[in-house]
Amino acid sequence: MTDKIEKIKKRLEKAEISFEEIIPDDPEFSSRMIFEIPAQREKHECILIYRDEIVEQAFECNFENYRFVRSYESIWSKSNNTIEAEVGNVDSPSRFFFDRLNRIINKPEETDDDEDDDEITNIELPDIDGIKVSIGYSSKEFTFLTWSRSRGPRPRSARRITLKLENVNVNTHDSAKEILERIANSLFFQIDIAFELPINLQAQRENWTERRKKRMRRWNWVATKNRFDFLNFCA
Repeated sequence: MTDKIEKIKKRLEKAEISFEEIIPDDPEFSSRMIFEIPAQREKHECILIYRDEIVEQAFECNFENYRFVRSYESIWSKSNNTIEAEVGNVDSPSRFFFDRLNRIINKPEETDDDEDDDEITNIELPDIDGIKVSIGYSSKEFTFLTWSRSRGPRPRSARRITLKLENVNVNTHDSAKEILERIANSLFFQIDIAFELPINLQAQRENWTERRKKRMRRWNWVATKNRFDFLNFCA
């Protein structure tokens, strides 16, 4: 694992991404690296925890080539000509909405051997202005970056559904966001009209530092205002 961590550090340095290594004195706490991924003019802190499975996932993907799209659970890459954004349906979990979308679009024939069929992980849609469009399970880069930013579900279990745009000539954050919104709005509107299946882009979730600050504010409020004024309360 140590060798892979050192190679990840060199990749971050080459990509000009700042990072800080934290080695706790208490061995019960895992060592970690905090690195910053830009999102327009902001920089989002992400965490790489030094555990075998997480380091392996970071090592196997080129996450350093991606940047966040502000306001959405989304990433983009100038070098890979790619934009990827999480999508969802308010009425059902991602997996069920994705299975329903697959049945609607691909209309697979029912057979007696359905249990033996390969799992559908990606739905290819018609190209838009030369851009390859698909909806499916998230890429390794998306899964790792969004998890390391939010510290939500572990990467191996976070099977989020994303809209993928490939062969995109994108050079700036603002152009990536504009292309994402334009294609997503048009595509989702057509799907909703044709199949009555509303889809939306997932708004950016709070990251681990934002949640920590919120908890601290709540604890401080409880510590300083932990007494009821019963006279006013009952008035």
